Amino acid sequence: MIKNRLLALGALVAVVGSGTAYGVLAQGTKPTGEKEPHPEMTRAKTQLQAAKVSLQKAARDYSGHRTKAVELIDKAIKEIDAGIASDKH
Repeated sequence: MIKNRLLALGALVAVVGSGTAYGVLAQGTKPTGEKEPHPEMTRAKTQLQAAKVSLQKAARDYSGHRTKAVELIDKAIKEIDAGIASDKH
């Protein structure tokens, strides 16, 4: 069950990532010209936030699945933040 949810979340990220404009984050740099220390993690977080907004705008709840997807995105964002915070480099 968890494996299926993770697969669904991964697919969601892939779909959102293919259509999301990354702006500065896609280049892996900060606006100041510094190198972004975690470009993939930061980009994934941005994509998840965009996916969450899209889901929240959906007209229906799809039998609770939309709400569950938003909850899983929130958990994924927390994991990304924890991963970035754990980096000792």
